[in-house]
Amino acid sequence: MGSGTENNEASVAHEKCYSGSPFVFEYCPDYEHRFHMPRIGPLLALSREHHQTLVMARDARRAAVSNDEAVLSRMIARMEDHWHNVMADHCRREERLVKVAEDSLDPDSVARFISEHEELQRLGTGTCQLSPVIRLQRFADLASAHVRYEERVFFSQLQSHPSIASSTEPDNSGHGHLERVNIDSLRDIGDVDEFP
Repeated sequence: MGSGTENNEASVAHEKCYSGSPFVFEYCPDYEHRFHMPRIGPLLALSREHHQTLVMARDARRAAVSNDEAVLSRMIARMEDHWHNVMADHCRREERLVKVAEDSLDPDSVARFISEHEELQRLGTGTCQLSPVIRLQRFADLASAHVRYEERVFFSQLQSHPSIASSTEPDNSGHGHLERVNIDSLRDIGDVDEFP
C-alpha cells in the first residue's frame, strides 16, 4: 500500500484550474481534484470530439508496436476512415473559426495549427510515403500532441475572441452557452496521462 504522501502528491498534480489567462494554469487547492476547462458552443463540440482522436492515437500507437502486418493493415484502414469520417470535418470547422479570429491570434500558434492539420491530413489520407509502422507512430504522436496543444493553449486564444464567444455556429451538442469540458475524461485514455 502506498504512503499518504504519494496519494497527496497525486491529488496535488490534478488540482489545477483555468486561471482565465490564455496560457496559464495554476494551482487551486480547493478544486475537488478535477480539472475542467470552460468552453463555449463551437469549441465545446470540438473539445468533445478530441476524445475520439485520442482513442485513435492510442490504438495507432499500440498497432505500431505490434509489428504484425494484419494488425498494421487494419489500423491503417481505421485511421484513414477516422480521417475521412471525423477529423477532416473537425479540422475544417476549426480552421473556419481560426479565419474569424486570426487577426488576434498569435501568428506562431496559427502557423503551428495549420502545419499540424496539413501533416495529419497527409498521414490520415495516405499521401505520405512512410512505412505503416512509422506512419501509425507519427500519427499517434502528432494527434496526441496536437490535441493537447489545442486544449491547453490554442482554444483559449480562440475563445477569447469576441466573434468566437458570440458565434452562432452549431456545436452539435444542443449547448450554445459556456460549459465545462472534463479534461480528466480525456486524460483517462491510455498514453495521454500528461493531458493537459
